[in-house]
Amino acid sequence: MPARWLWKNAGAATHAAAATPVTSGALRERIESGEWLPGEQLPSVRDLAAQYHVSVTTIRKALAPLQADGLISVTAGWGVFRAS
Repeated sequence: MPARWLWKNAGAATHAAAATPVTSGALRERIESGEWLPGEQLPSVRDLAAQYHVSVTTIRKALAPLQADGLISVTAGWGVFRAS
């Protein structure tokens, strides 16, 4: 890739990398505050992306540590649920 392309697009990559932990932390706070009860479905990945003004990919990356910590379960084709 030309260096000029990398320079012009570096801001987008930096923004996405910074947005993931912030978004994950915000979702964790909402879960731990009881906004979603155990077994309740969270908004769709697309809806969460719109709420946080980030990409669907950023939301998926933000959900990964929450799933690893057992706060949520992700079922392909069904959605994201608050773990019980």
